[in-house]
Amino acid sequence: MSHPGRDGCAWEDDDIWGPKPVWKREPSIKGIEDVCRHKLDLPCDALCTVSFLAQGAFAKVYAVEVHDGLPFPPSYIMRVILPVDPHHKTKAEVTTMRWVRDNTNVPVPEVIAFDDSNDNEIGFEWVLMERMPGRPLYYQWRKLSMAQKTALVERVIDFQEQLRTASTRHGFQTIGNLAPSPESVLTPGRIVDIAFFQADRLNYDVPRGPFATSYDWLSAMLEAQRQHYWETYNTITDKCDSQTYEDDSEKDGSDVVRAGKEEPRNDKEADHAAESAVSDEKGSAPEEPEGAEDDDDDDEYDAAMAWQRLCYTQKFIHLIPKFFGPAAHQNGEPTIVWHNDLHDRNILVNDQGEITAILDWECVSCRPFWTTTQYPDFLKGKPWLKDKPKREGYGAYEIEFAQYDDPDLDFEGVSRIYWENMMAYERTQLREVYTARMRQLHPNWDEMMEDSLPKVSFYNAALQVNHWTLQPSGTWLVAVVSGETPDFEEILWNPETY
Repeated sequence: MSHPGRDGCAWEDDDIWGPKPVWKREPSIKGIEDVCRHKLDLPCDALCTVSFLAQGAFAKVYAVEVHDGLPFPPSYIMRVILPVDPHHKTKAEVTTMRWVRDNTNVPVPEVIAFDDSNDNEIGFEWVLMERMPGRPLYYQWRKLSMAQKTALVERVIDFQEQLRTASTRHGFQTIGNLAPSPESVLTPGRIVDIAFFQADRLNYDVPRGPFATSYDWLSAMLEAQRQHYWETYNTITDKCDSQTYEDDSEKDGSDVVRAGKEEPRNDKEADHAAESAVSDEKGSAPEEPEGAEDDDDDDEYDAAMAWQRLCYTQKFIHLIPKFFGPAAHQNGEPTIVWHNDLHDRNILVNDQGEITAILDWECVSCRPFWTTTQYPDFLKGKPWLKDKPKREGYGAYEIEFAQYDDPDLDFEGVSRIYWENMMAYERTQLREVYTARMRQLHPNWDEMMEDSLPKVSFYNAALQVNHWTLQPSGTWLVAVVSGETPDFEEILWNPETY
């Protein structure tokens, strides 16, 4: 079912990340130019050029150059936004960026104008903002010294602490994205998150915030996830049933995937279904049919996977009280405006490694404190590596992978494995820098981390159910059922998990 206001957006299955949004039509370049001319109040004889710059998950980014005869003509960014969550996502992004600029010195682009509807010359929602200097850290990383990287990590911590302080000063007590209240005061409101709007999840009748507690938030999030996989399972099996009735020869696959499948209705049934799905020590998924030449085998596999994801989700729902007691924060839970997508493409730096901008605030929300104890995304990844890789111990660059690698990355003729291991080594050193600094700022940081780790692991393991492999979530669930609470990140990056 399509959602009103999602014109121009469709969802396609992705074997790795689940359903992903796609553009059904292209934004109008002429429309972008016309909007920019109007909003920037450009004279008729000023030259305005628009060029495609990049594409993210939910937006296309265009560079807007204005040539008005000045020695350094101004440059802007136009973000054209796919209506994955019409109106709400654009409005929340703009509100958050303006709040961050007003309450911290985190370098955020100034929003010049925006439109949270698609009733305009471009045909999509859009945000016009200043263009910030610098290049993504992703491209600069190998050029920076370890001292520069250390300074960068400490600067990120400074920005994060400013967000903590400003959020505490404003007294945010609920979970959701910033929005004006009826009294024109910014408070957390309706949440904008892919867990709530991916594919048909936007259509489901689930609470969307603001949420008073983590219990309420995660209950709603996992209910949307549960409905998605139950609907997916039924869609596939109904298709198989229909094909069976139309074909006198009866296709065995439909009987296999349909037989005995009723949605778990209570704790006991959900536990039994999940324990059946988590059938061995690794929680392995069904084997995908090899060499299948018709759709029946694929449908059988897809139905089995949807059923297993449903069972895992049910198990997580029934574990919520174990990790998030409903009465823990009866009067609201203190929350922080938190950028939970600080990967190396969302951080701009200059040639000296100094941060010039933090980008991509589109799904940034007010989150509970326990979610803010994780490393920023650019420090996550391959497990700890304490020994520095020796360059001479690696072979030449694998030229057969050139078609997959970013052409702007210089491998200097050395194996890709060397660079991956060097990144893991440097992340290991920088995580220690991050932890040491947090201990200085928060003397009880280790205790805070210990208290937050089970909740963080629950959250990440529950979201992993949506991704291509179920083994990490299954392994974590098996451990929890056995009375343990392991660090999910260790399971995720452990080769023995797979």
